[in-house]
Amino acid sequence: MVSIRERIVERARIYSDTAGEAEKWFVSFPIPGIGGKTAEELVEMGLGDDVLDYLDAVEDGAFQ
Repeated sequence: MVSIRERIVERARIYSDTAGEAEKWFVSFPIPGIGGKTAEELVEMGLGDDVLDYLDAVEDGAFQ
């Protein structure tokens, strides 16, 4: 079974040149639309689905 972390990092690869960059985003980038927490912090709080929703919104152009 694929973990929520793996699902998020894989989705973030759309915006990254490498898997390493996507992983760095996961642990380092504060997401302004979700309280300024990183994806990693949100997953630890049980809010991984919120991160996936954020990535959906980005893909839909909500933050252009």
